[in-house]
Amino acid sequence: MSESIFISYRRATSTGSAGRVYDALAAHFGEEHVFMDVDSIEPGEEFAGVLTETLSGCRAVLVVIDPDWLEVADAQGRRRLDDPGDFVRLEVESALVAGVKVFPVLVGGAAMPSAAALPAPLRSLAGKQAVEISPTRFRYDAGRLIIALEGIVGVPKKRPKPSWREEHAGRFVLPRWALPSIGGVLAVVLIVVVVLLQRPGPASWQPLPDAPLALEGASMAAHGEKIWVAGGVSARDGRELLDDVNIYDPATRSWSAGPQLPEPLAFGALVAAGPDLYLVGGQGAAGAVDTTLRLDAGTGEWLRDEPLPASREAGAAAWDGSRIVYAGGVGTDHAAAREVYALAAGAWKQIGELSVAREKPAALSDGFGTVWIIGGRDRASGVPAFGTVDVVQVDGISRGQSVRPVHSAAAVWIPGAGPCAIAGDTGLGVSAQVQCLNGPAGIPALPVPRAGLAAAALGPEIYVMGGYDDGQHGSAVLNVFRAGGQGDGTGP
Repeated sequence: MSESIFISYRRATSTGSAGRVYDALAAHFGEEHVFMDVDSIEPGEEFAGVLTETLSGCRAVLVVIDPDWLEVADAQGRRRLDDPGDFVRLEVESALVAGVKVFPVLVGGAAMPSAAALPAPLRSLAGKQAVEISPTRFRYDAGRLIIALEGIVGVPKKRPKPSWREEHAGRFVLPRWALPSIGGVLAVVLIVVVVLLQRPGPASWQPLPDAPLALEGASMAAHGEKIWVAGGVSARDGRELLDDVNIYDPATRSWSAGPQLPEPLAFGALVAAGPDLYLVGGQGAAGAVDTTLRLDAGTGEWLRDEPLPASREAGAAAWDGSRIVYAGGVGTDHAAAREVYALAAGAWKQIGELSVAREKPAALSDGFGTVWIIGGRDRASGVPAFGTVDVVQVDGISRGQSVRPVHSAAAVWIPGAGPCAIAGDTGLGVSAQVQCLNGPAGIPALPVPRAGLAAAALGPEIYVMGGYDDGQHGSAVLNVFRAGGQGDGTGP
């Protein structure tokens, strides 16, 4: 059976948003009924041919529109939607011609494009009823979309609950004749032990090969199906700043050296922004810097990009699906900062202020236009740790629900749990706990307390590395946790 629902999206700008929509639909309708090119095309299959064949069999097409969807340009500066061979244009045009139900899905605060702004073959898209999906009410908005789709593709059939025998297939079954006997009682005890041993234990953080050197204050991001770790402070005597970049490959469970930074930097923010990788701010040899580095995909070297409006170190940054948001930190005056900046269309601008000035907060995003800035501290005012959470969205910055005070934590979106802060320094000691903003989620604590660590998500797998313990000793330890399952550390 061909897929019932096709998701069209621009990979360069809305992969995260489209992926979250896919997860919600696949969980409800079944993965076999939702098409998203990266997951659904088998290795070796021809991309355009599979898209055309799949579209012809679909009953609904979702067009994910982010704020940059209309104006994304190619290497020559030409708008990609104006290219008749552009895949996104082909997807939308084919769906409109085929007469299937088309739903524009607005993410990241995007507005519906006008007919005049669209190429002629796509202008009827402007007349379609759009569905807005906001990160602040994702479940509600996704639920409305699911209800609308059920009216087109049908309500998924519930799988019958497996019988006891099916659930326990392959396990030893107690013979009836043994029940009345003492031997039968012993057999029951034995079976209970075997069943308990076969039952999956709680998910936990699993050890992976150590990084090449122990450090803290490094930054981490998932880029190109690998984990990148940039800069930091060495745990060796002298605590020198590092210009090292190290890359962990989950497929081979091994580390390799990446392109060296132009200068040693610690306490910067490494951010995967669509297809690009940025390192923002940090502590250089003379203190806080305004540096923005971008990894050049062609040469594999770091290039200096648009600098921050002010020098900053120990701030936090995340990619919200259309822009990099950088918040807090300290400047050259060593005072904690409140400014929040955003990098979009190649330029930084201030978009607001945090509710309180602070350094060493943690940041994460859902990829749907929302960034959470969690915790931090302000040494100048004598506050050892904040529990403050600020929520940065397209329409402004608001105060979120507080957490237990912490600074120097890592933060990441954990599938099934939402926004979470990992470990950190409470001001009274170093913690190993994971705090999730949506409430207890059953995420286990790290094996040992750590602060100044870095974290990144690669699919359902959450990686944490480095940091210091209560003795202020840096670490080379890399751990992985698989959300929703046994963190076996094997990678995707």
